Amino acid sequence: MGGAVLALAGASILVRRRVPAAGPAAPGLAAPVIAVLLLLATGWGMAFLAGPVGLALAALPDGPFSPAAQAFLVPPIAAAAWLLAGLWPAHRAAAHSLLALAGLALLGRIVVPGFPEGLEHWRSLLALLLVVALWRAAFTRREAEAFATLALFGAIVAGPGGVGPGAWLLAAAATIAALAELHQQKLLPLAPGAAPLRWLAALVALAGLPSLVLGGLRTEFVYTLLAVLALFAGIGTILRHRLRS
Repeated sequence: MGGAVLALAGASILVRRRVPAAGPAAPGLAAPVIAVLLLLATGWGMAFLAGPVGLALAALPDGPFSPAAQAFLVPPIAAAAWLLAGLWPAHRAAAHSLLALAGLALLGRIVVPGFPEGLEHWRSLLALLLVVALWRAAFTRREAEAFATLALFGAIVAGPGGVGPGAWLLAAAATIAALAELHQQKLLPLAPGAAPLRWLAALVALAGLPSLVLGGLRTEFVYTLLAVLALFAGIGTILRHRLRS
């Protein structure tokens, strides 16, 4: 959790320093502050409940967290992961999904193995919210945000075996696509340029989709199907936009 806090603060400061304060793309500080407060408060609560057992990742599955405590801890961690991944309405404040991997790590390394009963309690609602966010990202042609949303979706619908490689590949694709967006907006100059990065992001995402979809169909069939439809709708929207331009 401490690493996620530092990563979020660093990325927000990096992008904010390169954007004029009055510019339309200037990221706000509200979302990073909320994410930091959520993680600090949740970390304190987890430490209090864990007691002498501690909060080592290996010990989380055997920690003294009742089903009620798990159901209480999952929402703030999921909200922090949402902010880290740069999903709406934090798509600018969280540095354009640059920290999708950190957001996924909160779910994949803490929630999925440590709070399985709490995740089961909230799974359907979180999956629905992520599907709605994915449809929005698809129709606004936000590739990085769409990849990040799919990555978190892959963690939410993960089975007992944990988060599969598909979700991690989608999070990596989101980070690459975010770098391309920042480069295109002249916020983060990069030598290769935006176009090669966009192609690389698409290829990485394509490699991760099959395992993510297959895993999701086993736990949340309807929401996974809606997520796939949103993905195809987004591809169609991007193609129509590029053909017209």
